[in-house]
Amino acid sequence: MTYRRASATAQTEASAEDILKALSSEKQLEFLLEIVRSDKHWEEVAVHRFGELDERRMKAEFVSGVEDVVRQYSYRGFVDYRSAFRCERALHEYIDEFFGPLMKRGAYDLVLQLTFAFELQLPKVAIDDSDDFFGCMIDLINGYWNDLLAVDNSGVAQKLFEWLCELVCSDDMEEDYNGILCYLQNNARNKIEAYFACDVHFAKQIEKLADAMLRDFSATDVDQMYFYSYEQTKWAMIRLRCMMALGTPFSDLEAFANTRPPSYDICQILVQSALQQGDDDKAISLLRRFIERMEGGAYPTEAALDLLKLLDKHNASGEVVDLYLDLISKGRAQNTDQLRSWIRKARKRSGENWPQKKDELITRLGGDYRRLAELYDMEGDLSDLMELIREHGSFYDLQHYESSLSKAFPHVFLSRYEALVREQLFGSPAKRGVYRESVGILRRMQQIPEGPEIVMKIVKELRVAYPRRKALMEELDRLPTSIEPIAI
Repeated sequence: MTYRRASATAQTEASAEDILKALSSEKQLEFLLEIVRSDKHWEEVAVHRFGELDERRMKAEFVSGVEDVVRQYSYRGFVDYRSAFRCERALHEYIDEFFGPLMKRGAYDLVLQLTFAFELQLPKVAIDDSDDFFGCMIDLINGYWNDLLAVDNSGVAQKLFEWLCELVCSDDMEEDYNGILCYLQNNARNKIEAYFACDVHFAKQIEKLADAMLRDFSATDVDQMYFYSYEQTKWAMIRLRCMMALGTPFSDLEAFANTRPPSYDICQILVQSALQQGDDDKAISLLRRFIERMEGGAYPTEAALDLLKLLDKHNASGEVVDLYLDLISKGRAQNTDQLRSWIRKARKRSGENWPQKKDELITRLGGDYRRLAELYDMEGDLSDLMELIREHGSFYDLQHYESSLSKAFPHVFLSRYEALVREQLFGSPAKRGVYRESVGILRRMQQIPEGPEIVMKIVKELRVAYPRRKALMEELDRLPTSIEPIAI
């Protein structure tokens, strides 16, 4: 017979925690040492939690680990599109596992240094970037920077600032297989603006950096003109934010902005500053001046919409209507709903002057068929709409405005629809899809004045001519039979 031994907990009423608390410090240490010597896991836990970190060794270990992950998914030194996403996931997991314990331990400076080391490694990774591998890795590092800055550690902020400044000024990187330096510099510039440009402690340094970058990007290389212009605008925005953080008078902000090429982003910073100070008139003046400076170039839709909101707020009806006419006639509406919304608002704000304003808009639209058609439809100018469609439109345009035109011009629709149905259904057999489409047209004809009689005639002819076309007969059976003839 086998007897069960009493468990350790059954031999005493005290818990393990109570027993350990009752021991002397020497006995507690002796017990801990015994655990550490007998279990590798707890030995590693003790080293990581209480041991002095060897930053050089940790950095070397981290860099080596990143290389191992990339090598695991490489074939002949390159990670192709088939392995790129798995490589990205593996790197993400490796970095989280490596940084997690260090963040818990409060080794923020070391984590920051490791993010710098990782950014230096990225250009050396030869990988297919169609899944935005580099963008995802940069976002991962940005997330850790956000966490580190949230700790409110001024030393970390200073070191990060110095790193970002060094990065944006870099000319080249060794083994930059994918041209990743440009990505890193764009991200560094954006982080300088987001983290530090509005901080008075960094604003003076950033002003000097921005001035240097503006001078560097003042080159006139035609091949890279767009790139230089974009970078100049971004650094000008950063400098403006620094000037605002330092309490620079608004007149000086305007003077600086006027030295730059017209940019909506720069204008928006000044407008927001004016609005925060409660100076709506200044904001309106800034937007008007920007729109004037853009005369002859791309129409500044965003600025015009901002100006509309402010003018609407101050009931400046005349200028509001003119702006709406500008937006409509220059084709700035993103879709039909926005176009119709602008027409409605222009009509409402014009009041009794709408007939004259509408004629002006028609003249300005000229041969713009699409926008003219929407205007005629909204205004109920059905004769003009039908004439426009006959001259410039197609069968599908006719269908688009059927609900507006079918009662006024039923014969136009019925003759077009009947011709199409007869072409599709009479003659050689067709697939069920064609039958279903044609019956759908017959159903639409039933909703038009005098349409039901024509539909009844066509259906009767089809049943007599093709009684053995089962699919056609089944589709015809789905037609409503209780619709009364609609009079004009």
